[in-house]
Amino acid sequence: MRRELLAILPGHPDLPPLGDCGVVQDHGFTAIHVPPTPLWIRGKMLRQRRLEEAPARQKLLEGLMPSGTVLPFAPGNVIEIAQMPDLLNCNRDMLDGLARRLSSVVQYQVSVGWDAPRVLERFRDAPEIVPLFSDAAVSGPALSSAVTRLAQRLGREISARLEGVARELVELPCGANMIANAAVLVGTSEDAGLDAALSDIDAIWTEGFRIRQVGPGPAVSFATLQLHQVSASGVAAAFERLGVKAPGTPDGVREARQALLRKPDCDAAAIRHAARIALAAGSTASSGPIALIDTWSEGVSVTPGLEAVA
Repeated sequence: MRRELLAILPGHPDLPPLGDCGVVQDHGFTAIHVPPTPLWIRGKMLRQRRLEEAPARQKLLEGLMPSGTVLPFAPGNVIEIAQMPDLLNCNRDMLDGLARRLSSVVQYQVSVGWDAPRVLERFRDAPEIVPLFSDAAVSGPALSSAVTRLAQRLGREISARLEGVARELVELPCGANMIANAAVLVGTSEDAGLDAALSDIDAIWTEGFRIRQVGPGPAVSFATLQLHQVSASGVAAAFERLGVKAPGTPDGVREARQALLRKPDCDAAAIRHAARIALAAGSTASSGPIALIDTWSEGVSVTPGLEAVA
């Protein structure tokens, strides 16, 4: 039976009631899965469906947080239930590293909008705005440029205040009349620092800033899981690149990796990826296909701990 993965948690914790969610606990991890979206829902209809389901999905993820570190999947990652134990097994090292990184932290999203019609009144003395009033007439482009530069400077100041209390920060796209939008990771006992930073930001323009804070929640902007399917031919190609006969041994794969990385002009990323595939295939005694887990963060796809795994 095919199911959509919702999240993985380290360990085998007690869980709250999960409705129609299913659970697979194996190899030191717990996978939470939900019914997949019907295959006939595609394109624009699929995007709309995911937007509609996002609040309920987020509520499920937040409901899991008392049970441990929640490693959330992006929507649409579907796999057979029978494959889930092998999935947890061959991605153990990567999941261990990610769970350690995100242990005892939560994500908040902070956005700051402003009262656009009153900007010139409030920031008349700002260095970006002062030159505008030295001329009798101000052109539309000059005014727009000055206000944009003011918004950018204030956005940097807001980000700096948040960075001062956050363990990690990711800047997110700004909407209309918004000068800052960021996701921050803070420790579960560090809310006071974030509250103080927000008070400082509010003091810049209490009457005109609109500050919105969402959270706490799992670190979806910093590490969202995605499945990466590797075919049998892909597994064979990985062993071939390393010069190792399948299924190899962990030590043999790592030694081959190190030897190849010492060569000049090597393709380090490809070598490490091949080693990761070979180690995963070896851990499940599989010639493929296998499913690897990669992580995505806002603006970039990353796999923390990849070098350690490979």
